[in-house]
Amino acid sequence: MKKLYTLLTCIIALSASAQTFDEVLSRIVNSNPDIAALAQNNNATIESLASENNLADPEISARHLWGHDGNNKMGFGISQSFDWPGLYSARSKSINATKAALSELYTASVLDKTLEAKLLMIDFIAAKCNYSYFTCVKENMDSLQTKYSEAYSKGEVSVLDLNKIKIERIKVAKQANECKLRCENIRAEIASLTTDKDAVAMLDNINDYPADAILSESEYENLINQNDPNIAYYEAMTTVADRNISVAKMQGLPGFSLGYEFEREEGTNFNGISFSMSLPFFSGRHKKSSAISEKAAYETTLISEKIKALSQMRALRSEAKTLYEEVNDYASIISDNSHLYLLKKALEGGEINLFTYIQELNYFIEAKSDYQDLVYQYNQSLTKLNRLKLVK
Repeated sequence: MKKLYTLLTCIIALSASAQTFDEVLSRIVNSNPDIAALAQNNNATIESLASENNLADPEISARHLWGHDGNNKMGFGISQSFDWPGLYSARSKSINATKAALSELYTASVLDKTLEAKLLMIDFIAAKCNYSYFTCVKENMDSLQTKYSEAYSKGEVSVLDLNKIKIERIKVAKQANECKLRCENIRAEIASLTTDKDAVAMLDNINDYPADAILSESEYENLINQNDPNIAYYEAMTTVADRNISVAKMQGLPGFSLGYEFEREEGTNFNGISFSMSLPFFSGRHKKSSAISEKAAYETTLISEKIKALSQMRALRSEAKTLYEEVNDYASIISDNSHLYLLKKALEGGEINLFTYIQELNYFIEAKSDYQDLVYQYNQSLTKLNRLKLVK
């Protein structure tokens, strides 16, 4: 339960922007209807498991017999059947192990939903960053268009130059609108994950990616061994299979039935007890071998899951490191929007002509877009890599 609580309340805050990001993420996950439904299904399954270890219902019987000579005979009885005593303990251990497995399966589902929501939020931030940049470019073009319109009215520039500015402004405005539409589409996807409308509205307050860092390979290995709910699930299911072997052994032992009997014949009352034994010569066949095979299957799957988790971690870590280096190469050159100011200043100062300005502007727009896409890819990769940090 501690693991689930930490996962649902989400993540240690590292900065003011991270607190906002994590608060929204936590609210989205906590109000996700799929998770709520899964919790209810889990509870129903656990209750169903508990009922499997109950005693059988008591049986009541009654009889009335007629004789040819007019003598009648009547009687009734009540009996209770039960399995070999050790079977109840074995079943109880199996049920407890199954509960632990279901808990890990639930944790895995919550983690998947948390990761889905977090990746969508990163998509949203990337779209907002692109929209902010193209809005800035558009405002820059608006200013130039106003100046060129005034210059054209005075006969200082040609209509061709004015139209070039207008065309470039339209292109930039189109890109800004596409980014805005992308933001709204992602917002709708996030809204489909939650019943908390306020959490969706809070997306507008998120402008920065969550603060996080690449850990060492050994730290990720520890996270996989300690926090991976998929691996924990298969470990728990291996324990369940082991407990089921004990159950299968016990099911091969006899069951019993004890009862009280009363009969009345020719005015005489008879009281007594009844006893019967069931010998599971046929019903217990192959159960033990099936349980042993099931345990071997889970052990093999567990090994496979560990290998897959380590392999995916190393691939993601390598990808994140490469993207981090590429982001840093760009960051010192084009992380801000100073190129827009410098290009406009050069154009207005006569250092470059309009044709060169448009060429250079498109060059820097492409470079800025590449940089922002790298930052987005890095944060996507880092989020996937650090997903187990959500489980404490």
